[in-house]
Amino acid sequence: MRAHDIDDSQQALAGLLEITPHVVDLTAFGRDRALAEAELQAIVERLGIVKVPAAGGMFALSLPVWVALKRRLLAALEAFHADNPDLLGIGLERLRLQLEPRFAGACAPFGAPRVSCETRLPWTAPGCDWPATRCA
Repeated sequence: MRAHDIDDSQQALAGLLEITPHVVDLTAFGRDRALAEAELQAIVERLGIVKVPAAGGMFALSLPVWVALKRRLLAALEAFHADNPDLLGIGLERLRLQLEPRFAGACAPFGAPRVSCETRLPWTAPGCDWPATRCA
């Protein structure tokens, strides 16, 4: 909770991203600190944060956490399909529960469109399929 006590918004955001769950609701952060959109965007750019849209807002992760999350996601999908070759894909909730950092259910499908295009995974509303196909 010390990160919330830091007056400098950039240092506070960096501090929040270093502690579990390693994800920050940028919409709430900006609102709580009375930051203009341009101010918040400048902080995000200076810190090299990955922004991910989710229901009702924008969330942020540090780049190392984002890369690790993508690797875990791909490993979980590969393992699921190795164990279940006859199934089309894994459900989003089941997949969410296998990933660290674990995001709140309200955030699922957290980052799905971005992960889909960066990893070439066909992500749909009910789940994620494998093998990878091309993003449009």
